[in-house]
Amino acid sequence: LYVLVPVWLGQSLISVRTYAEHQWSEHPEGRTIIVERSPLSFLFLNNNLHFVHHKSPTVAWYRLPKLFRERREEWLRMNNGYVYPNYLALIKSFAFKAKEPVIHPVLRRSPEPGRAFK
Repeated sequence: LYVLVPVWLGQSLISVRTYAEHQWSEHPEGRTIIVERSPLSFLFLNNNLHFVHHKSPTVAWYRLPKLFRERREEWLRMNNGYVYPNYLALIKSFAFKAKEPVIHPVLRRSPEPGRAFK
């Protein structure tokens, strides 16, 4: 039990982060999230700024918040608005409805004759 409780709590926190990280978008820039403020930022190594990390992978995790603040408007424009003020807002948005369809959007398209997908 002393092992299961911490593992369960840790896995629950990680699940929130991994649920939010990516979404389907026709535009690759709009697939990766920015969660502007999070009390879990330190625990997640600022992975709430996941888009900034993708665009600047050589920047150390502890420098991501400053980089984000310096270029906030540019980052928000570049990721096509896939941004939430915090994880609570994300949870409220999708607590009782699906974030995305279960079937990947590409697989829901009608195939063109002679091609797998459009």
